[in-house]
Amino acid sequence: MIEAGLVYIIRKETKYETKSRELVSILSSQHHDIEELDFQQALDTDFSSSIMIIVDVTLEDYQTVSALRIILQEPKDKSIPLFFVIGSMQRKEIIQAQSLNATDFLAHPIKASEFTKKLKNIANNSIENSWSNLSAIQEATLKVSLKVFEDTFTKMEQGELISNEEMRESCDLIIKATEEGGLTTMLSAIRTHHNYTFRHSMMVSGYLSAFGLLLKMRNTDLQNVTTCGLVHDIGKANVSPELLNKPGPLTDEEWKEMKLHVKGGVKTGHRAA
Repeated sequence: MIEAGLVYIIRKETKYETKSRELVSILSSQHHDIEELDFQQALDTDFSSSIMIIVDVTLEDYQTVSALRIILQEPKDKSIPLFFVIGSMQRKEIIQAQSLNATDFLAHPIKASEFTKKLKNIANNSIENSWSNLSAIQEATLKVSLKVFEDTFTKMEQGELISNEEMRESCDLIIKATEEGGLTTMLSAIRTHHNYTFRHSMMVSGYLSAFGLLLKMRNTDLQNVTTCGLVHDIGKANVSPELLNKPGPLTDEEWKEMKLHVKGGVKTGHRAA
């Protein structure tokens, strides 16, 4: 999910219908601070400290769109994500949202799962774009590792063989980036990525790589321990996404199901191409 922070919700009026209450509920459950503004309040607001702005407005008339164009100039200049919740998916409203530089949009009534998914995508795009500020080897390591990790998850879900070659190429990059002293910076760059299993696996793989370099392991052994770190939780591909991403504590039955990922990972390792 998006790193917890300040999220503004802009409406024509701060009084809103029950359908809009769900926006606040979802965002609050993710530990965000929420500030709701009407158009006049938004005109007087400095948005520089916000991580996202949600515009909950029906885009049916010229006056509304014109007002928003003025209000959203600062967020646009500062590349703050703009998420629109519009009145309908009619072509006119979609075009207006796009003309106002919407990062993404949904229409009422919203589904919590779809809204949350879009928020994660916005967050990840922002995070992954920021990787361009890293060194060339760090950026390559994160991009390649993420792609290989997600491809491997997909192959497992579909019962296909995973590729040892792709995984090892990814781990060679992790070793090189770690050897050049980029581990801390690299892990910091992914700390808010919504894919927790990827974050955790990269951390384990990176630390094992650093430990192996400290012990002056042979190249083959170093590659093996780094690869093991990256795939140690790969069995979670067989765990339902609802359980894997559950925000609260797991029940005893859920823990039993979660623990099965270990056996799934071992089984996959034996079947690796």
